[in-house]
Amino acid sequence: MRFMQAKNKKLMIQNKEILLEGVGLGGWFLPEGYMWGSHSYFDRPRRFEELVSRYYDNPELFWRQYYQNWISDQDFIDIKELGFNSIRLPLHFRLLMEENEDTSEVVFKEQGFKLIDYTIQQCRKMNLYIILDLHSAPGGQTGQNIDDSKYDKPELFTKEIYQKQTVKLWEELAKRYNDESLIVMYDLLNEPLPNWNKDLFSKLEPFHERLVNAIRKYDQNHMISIEGAHWATDFSTITRPLDDNVVLHFHKYWSPYGVETIQPYLDKRDALNLPLIMGEGGENDLYWYSAAFKMYTQHNISWNFWAYKKVKNHNSIKSFDLPEGFKKLYDKEHPLPQNEGKALLDTFLENIKYANTKTNTDVRNHLFNRVPFSILGSGYDYLADSVHVEKPVSNPVFRDDDGIKVVDGNNKRFSHNWHAKKKADKKNGFYPYLNVSKGDYYRYTFNTPIKTNRIVIEIKHEALIFDAFINGESMKINDNKYITFSPSNAKNILSIHPKNTGLLKAIEFKL
Repeated sequence: MRFMQAKNKKLMIQNKEILLEGVGLGGWFLPEGYMWGSHSYFDRPRRFEELVSRYYDNPELFWRQYYQNWISDQDFIDIKELGFNSIRLPLHFRLLMEENEDTSEVVFKEQGFKLIDYTIQQCRKMNLYIILDLHSAPGGQTGQNIDDSKYDKPELFTKEIYQKQTVKLWEELAKRYNDESLIVMYDLLNEPLPNWNKDLFSKLEPFHERLVNAIRKYDQNHMISIEGAHWATDFSTITRPLDDNVVLHFHKYWSPYGVETIQPYLDKRDALNLPLIMGEGGENDLYWYSAAFKMYTQHNISWNFWAYKKVKNHNSIKSFDLPEGFKKLYDKEHPLPQNEGKALLDTFLENIKYANTKTNTDVRNHLFNRVPFSILGSGYDYLADSVHVEKPVSNPVFRDDDGIKVVDGNNKRFSHNWHAKKKADKKNGFYPYLNVSKGDYYRYTFNTPIKTNRIVIEIKHEALIFDAFINGESMKINDNKYITFSPSNAKNILSIHPKNTGLLKAIEFKL
């Protein structure tokens, strides 16, 4: 079996189960505003094209260089070496076909297909699997900047010409790539229909089925990914499998890392006997990553981190600096002189080159719980027998089934919106800390790099006395917070057993 298959809630390849642990190449085919440091009008590809056209006599020169620089051969090497086994490739219909607002006729363009072919070539060298993600469909499936909507309306679901065009596009992709086993699934539509378009929800599943049938005329090999509505969070629009090789696909941002937040997806997995993938999630802080992505892995959910690269940051895999004064370009009403604007764009193209980017290895470490990393006390494991709460509370903030008591840095009931923390929040300690008691225990999986002789574990707490065990062995605790450990296994489990009442704030694993 050369092709990955969806079998009884699992992904299988050559009769072996596999979890996809990948990264999304956002910003490459379809740049979003925030990835370029823009949070106003210039928030989608067609508006960036408008911007570039102001300053380049031949804008095609800019975009040709952009596609070469944003992702390079070395990026695929890094993705593999950082531990990922797959990529999700967001596709923009306007790179693959001419935009046509009048008829259902489709004229394909080779530019986008050549970029897909290049991606396959590089992934073959590194043995990386590929998810083809239609991030921007004709007419727009979302009606927002993320699908490069022209009119901020999901016209894919209101105009038949766009549905016919999308069918033809997926047919073309299926014809070209039906025998390519590195491609593991076709993600039909990214984040279709926000909930303010609920009147269109009834059209989603029939159109998904139409796309499945169109693909199956030419391709019987590839798995098909079906996303729910409203940013891929609402599975009420998925009622049946549609095919015998389907994966259920949800996204998760800015929400608690409790199982109750993904329970509807787990329930749908069980009901339809289909595998799950968390196909897009990130844009948060490291503490959130170390708990949320562990939750997916320990629930046998494949995942894909968003996004691989964007402007200067500490929460994506790669980052780059904007040229000084670059944001002057975003003043739509006051354009710069042409030579000044072009110089800034030229420098931008240099800055996004691989050699000028920074790798945030901290992000990788927290996604994989790989030393060195840190995790909040409330980010304990999700496996059986990972937690015991002697006196469970009746109204927990999250992780409802466990009955944990979670407070902020001022010992008040935690009530944050789960976005990435602002500097002020970090200073004030407004994280979800565990209020623990004698008789409790909490377990944390950590992974050690090959040839690691010694790690130090710091238990960050307030007024806590505790015992600690690693892989069942009692550990010596120095200064009531430090543990020194020499690993013999790549995978290990730390267990904390409080002996009194106090705050278990965080655990830092250090090389």
